[in-house]
Amino acid sequence: MNKHTKLVVGVLITILVLLIAATVSFSMNISKQTSADNTAPSDVINPDGNQIVRCENGLYGMSDSNGSVIIDLEWAGLRFLGTDYLAAVNQDQYVGVLDMDGNIVAPFVYSEVHALTDNYYLAEFAESDQAVLYDRAFHAFDFSVWDTCKWADDQLTLSRKGHTFYYTISEESLLLEQADLSCGNCAVSWNDKSDAAAFSPLQWSYAADTFAHLLDMIQSQDFSLLSEVTDTEHENKVLSGAALKNGKILRNDSTVFLSLQQKSNEAPTLLWQMGITVGEKGVQNANRDLSVVLTENQQGIWVVTDVQIR
Repeated sequence: MNKHTKLVVGVLITILVLLIAATVSFSMNISKQTSADNTAPSDVINPDGNQIVRCENGLYGMSDSNGSVIIDLEWAGLRFLGTDYLAAVNQDQYVGVLDMDGNIVAPFVYSEVHALTDNYYLAEFAESDQAVLYDRAFHAFDFSVWDTCKWADDQLTLSRKGHTFYYTISEESLLLEQADLSCGNCAVSWNDKSDAAAFSPLQWSYAADTFAHLLDMIQSQDFSLLSEVTDTEHENKVLSGAALKNGKILRNDSTVFLSLQQKSNEAPTLLWQMGITVGEKGVQNANRDLSVVLTENQQGIWVVTDVQIR
């Protein structure tokens, strides 16, 4: 072996030794962080054997059961979120959500993200009291950003635009137990509170807002926007029932009574009933009953199909 060959071989051996040393050092750093920085193994190792790791610069990532890094060590904080996701903290201290491949599935705008169950996650905004409820696929539940949220034990309360919804959290699902709906200056009294579970918060909110919109028209006797709450099939019937020929509504009760009516093979309907006082020229004021029927159409939208003032 000539001198040139010996020199080349020596350089290659040196490089190989350095690579082995770097690999061992990196593996030791990862192993040391796991035992030093986390007290509960369930916090850093999931059932699949994936492990949250921390390097010397204090940043976190994740390795698989073989020790191979599958999420780069670039996060200021990292923890498992249920079985399918991780809550990550970026350098600005905002929380977002990653899937097990490191893809961002929820933006870094939150102060905290909670796993309510394996199917539902609650994310609280860092810059406001608002929150988002996510489903298992990390889609916003009911397409809603909630104005406020309260979560304690197995109870979850969400509020949006004056409507409040009360859930019980079970092992795999959320059960809507009660809904407090707002209809302008009216409180809603349920004929059967268990009816709340029949529809989603988005549907209940839309129904209550539709009734409140119609009530404003009846009170003002201005029906120029009637097409916003009914369809062409029922428009004439609704107008005939809501229009007062020679009078106006002087007052309405502060409570509207709501009942759900469901018959087999028919679309569900909501019956809204309240007391009103009608004043007519030359006639003594009269107490009347206002009844409004909302029906869910084939597109899942509530439309007013009948109005009666008796």
